[in-house]
Amino acid sequence: MKRWSGIILACALLAGIGVLLWYRAQPRADDYITAAQNGTAEGQRTNSRLLGDCCGPVEWRYSRGDAGQHMVTATGSLKDGGPSVAVRWEVTILRDGNTRVSVAKPVSATVGGVDIQPPSAFPDKITAAAPGK
Repeated sequence: MKRWSGIILACALLAGIGVLLWYRAQPRADDYITAAQNGTAEGQRTNSRLLGDCCGPVEWRYSRGDAGQHMVTATGSLKDGGPSVAVRWEVTILRDGNTRVSVAKPVSATVGGVDIQPPSAFPDKITAAAPGK
């Protein structure tokens, strides 16, 4: 009987370690924000660089959508007291072994409360609305 108790205890311990390792390997909120910031907005400029060039400070926030999507929202105002800007991405991080691939798809964008359609056109619209551009 002691032998079976030892085997069961070892299996439970290994299962617990496996769950812990799986949980630690899951992307965190900061990973999703970084993926949205590093996504390419236009040419070689990242989303973070584009918004930083056109806006003052930009706030980046992570949230979960109703259907469990990972959402990242960037908000700020255009430089020199310009209108508010908000861009929201749906971010997916795929993992294959030690490699991570992220995709940040813009799902909404506004300048001064006016929707930008399609949302993927936000780089041109925000750059055009920015003062001195």
